[in-house]
Amino acid sequence: MIPPSRAIPTHLPTPAPKIRRLLGLSLLTVLGILLTAACAGVSAAAETRDAYAGAVPEGAAARLGRGAIRDMAFSPDGALLAIAGETGIYLYRSDTLQEVWLTPGPAAVTHVRFSADGALLAASVEGGVVLLMATADGSLQGVMGGRTEITSIAWSAQAADVDRRTLLIGYNDGTVLLSRVDGPPSALQTETMASLPRHISSVTAAAYSPDGRWLATGEFAGSVHLWRVADGTEMETLRGHRPNTTVTLLQWSDDGSELVSAGRDGRVIIWQPERRTPRYTLSEEADSVLALDFDRTGKALRLYSARQGWLAWDTRSGREQAAIGADIRPAYLVLSPDHRRMAVVTAEGVVETWVDGDAGPELMARLRGHSGRHAGTAAVAWSPDGRWLASSLGADLLVWKATGSDSPLRLTAHTDDITDLSWSSDGRHLASAGEDRSVRIWDARTGRLLRTLTGHQDNVAHIAWSPDGRHLASVGSLDNTLILWEATRGRVVRMLHGPGDGLWSVAWSPEGRYLAAGTTGGDIVIWDLNKETEDPALTLVGHFAWVTDLAFAPDGTALLSASADRRLIYWDLEDEERRVLGRAGDVILGVAFSPDGSRVATASRDGMVAIWDLEAGDEAGPRRYAGHTARVQAVDWSPQGTWLATGSGDGTVILWPTRVASPTGIVRYPWFQAWG
Repeated sequence: MIPPSRAIPTHLPTPAPKIRRLLGLSLLTVLGILLTAACAGVSAAAETRDAYAGAVPEGAAARLGRGAIRDMAFSPDGALLAIAGETGIYLYRSDTLQEVWLTPGPAAVTHVRFSADGALLAASVEGGVVLLMATADGSLQGVMGGRTEITSIAWSAQAADVDRRTLLIGYNDGTVLLSRVDGPPSALQTETMASLPRHISSVTAAAYSPDGRWLATGEFAGSVHLWRVADGTEMETLRGHRPNTTVTLLQWSDDGSELVSAGRDGRVIIWQPERRTPRYTLSEEADSVLALDFDRTGKALRLYSARQGWLAWDTRSGREQAAIGADIRPAYLVLSPDHRRMAVVTAEGVVETWVDGDAGPELMARLRGHSGRHAGTAAVAWSPDGRWLASSLGADLLVWKATGSDSPLRLTAHTDDITDLSWSSDGRHLASAGEDRSVRIWDARTGRLLRTLTGHQDNVAHIAWSPDGRHLASVGSLDNTLILWEATRGRVVRMLHGPGDGLWSVAWSPEGRYLAAGTTGGDIVIWDLNKETEDPALTLVGHFAWVTDLAFAPDGTALLSASADRRLIYWDLEDEERRVLGRAGDVILGVAFSPDGSRVATASRDGMVAIWDLEAGDEAGPRRYAGHTARVQAVDWSPQGTWLATGSGDGTVILWPTRVASPTGIVRYPWFQAWG
């Protein structure tokens, strides 16, 4: 795998396409056509670019995938598009979606906004911290916040004076802080100016008026508040949305005479701040409004509703002008400040940018590499020869070439999330299990689906190929059943039942005689497949909660078990003794022996990866890696033992070199040291 390069230009030329002015309804029509084309993938004017190499955390060699997108923002001139996501911050040129720079986040990045002069980028991170970064090169220039979770950020609107920037940070406890951020990026000075009176609920939206005199905030409880920026005085509470329905968007007209708010109650309201009253309630059904925008004349308001598509109203009369729907709905959408460009994210995480051109809407660029909002990586598996790495992404199966190809082979057949992967011993076949209650067998050379195995009555939690490649074992999480399949024909050879309510994990002994399964109650049962009886040959008792994963030692003398009780147990099968290696900080979801059996890797729900040296003794403790921003669900060693692949709910795979020493015993982001 080739780690991504970090190309940081010192000068960004601004693209200057000829833009045809479209006003009123004609602009809405073009945008409706534009969005319909974007969602349907109609235009072929721009090639699709693949960029799966994600922001690499400290201590890792590569990240496969860029994770889901949380937020997007155009630069003031529309030339740049910033994306905040599960794995970091990504800055692209909007016309080509070529990467300008990327940087990993210490946690999921939830919001991103450009300052009015475009020189700074503010990004909020889960945990209550705002990062201030130089747009030119992505360098970290300041850290703010440190309270509770951040729910909104907004910059003041003055672009001319770098000594008059104000940054608003809204928190989920209702607090709003206003801070000065003065000077050039290389010499920033930050100071908290004021704390606004606490809202009664989370601050979910915020916007400064164009002249900087007014500030509007919206909250979870449904109210809109109007503040005078000079002294932080609340001028009015604007009530028009239904109580306890979140205000999701706020937008000022270019001249500052009108303010529009959208809420989860479906209402879109135009306010006249000077009169402190709603002028029009434009819609009662605009559910899930993704974008709001006044046209350049200020006479038309347009919005995109996930339910209804593009809608527009005449702001003078309050009458609806038109509604142009789209058959396929984007997951996220943002408009540029100059009203000329639009960025769309599909449900699969594909990013598209569009511009209003001379001949109508033009697709500028399309990018694959980010993932859908809820698509995590629950499984990773190296091929026996180490040439390929398979991983899941939601219901899709990705196969990566270990020599460095950026684009994976994507295999689709499952109708629900994939839960586990397993290669046959000869590397010719790859099996996948899913929450759709099926096991699917693929030709690893061609990617062709060979057969689908059905028989479980619940989600298939884990699968394991026999060492000789003839059989495949699968366990259904709550149907308490282990099925032994003949791999070539898909025939059920044997069906075994656990002693309790469910079976969750499964592992073969290296010689293929024994099959171990972990139960939801915490016991481990081991069957001798040379015997016809359904009774287990051995039951191991030691865990107090479900056994999440199992792994036999390469020589078959020991078994590792991970559990929701946060304990990792080493079972010596020859001496019939157990040894608790340690207690993790959270539930251990995955475990794997190194090929030589000297080390053990674990994956935990708290996002940590750990490597335990069995020869060093218990007092040494594990070496921990912090790089994922969500729970780590899977872990697998390369056949040579030099690389560790981990899969996470953040939708990415990280490759860790396993022989690099760490003086602190933990590898984590340098940004953690920025705020302690």
